[in-house]
Amino acid sequence: DIVDAALVEAVLLLPLLGRVAEREDGEGALSLRDADELLDPFSQSEQAEELKQALADPSITVIAAAEQPRNNLLERCLTRIVFPSGERSNDLMLGIPGSILDGFGVDDYAIPGRGAFIQQAKAYPVQCVEFTGF
Repeated sequence: DIVDAALVEAVLLLPLLGRVAEREDGEGALSLRDADELLDPFSQSEQAEELKQALADPSITVIAAAEQPRNNLLERCLTRIVFPSGERSNDLMLGIPGSILDGFGVDDYAIPGRGAFIQQAKAYPVQCVEFTGF
């Protein structure tokens, strides 16, 4: 039960970054590599409007990478992967439970891809990796 269908779907959709695609169930999916500028509430770009509409539409799965946390993203994304900064108060505000943070050693913060998979009220430590050569 730890590996959720949403996470598997997110991994499969990563190659689609930047465009809406149709999933097997006929619903839509939108994935964005760098969504920080698009999540700015004052952004007037077409892509920002497309992202806002996708976030509001429950039939569209949105996969977005953002460096700066935004309330409009955190409120709508019940399933997410968060990479801790090492500053406990910030990490707690991003939704990483204290029990997960307590399990990270000092060296864990320096390991690229170390994070927390959060889905609604559940959280699990994860290690993300980049596969090459497919």
